Parts: sequence; C-alpha cells; structure tokens
Amino acid sequence: MASPSRKDRIFLILLRLCRGINWPIMKIGVRNFPPVTFRRLCMPGGLSAIRPAAMSIVPLKPRTTAPT
Repeated sequence: MASPSRKDRIFLILLRLCRGINWPIMKIGVRNFPPVTFRRLCMPGGLSAIRPAAMSIVPLKPRTTAPT
C-alpha cells in the first residue's frame, strides 16, 4: 500500500478539525435554538460549502452502465 501524500495528510487534518469543531457547535446551537430553527439557520452555510464542488470544472456525471 502506498503511503499518503502530503496533500492527503493536509486534507485529513482539515477534515478531522472540521469534524471535531462540529460537535460543540451543534451542542451550543441546539441549546440556544429549537432544533428545526437551528437547522434552518445552518442551511446557508452548508449550501455555500457545497457550491464550489457543484460548480467545479469537472462535472459529476452519472454512470452510464449498471454495476455488475
């Protein structure tokens, strides 16, 4: 198995930091707002994070053949 590249390691560190920060933010948010209202407030942030991937140069294409 090949060892992960520097880019892979940086991505993993950023992913772990974002995941680790997410839990306390959720606990604080749900304490201050009703759950449905909190999720409604989170939607713009989530959509703005997903938009760059959706607008990327390489479009996501559906499979043309069924998996075997």
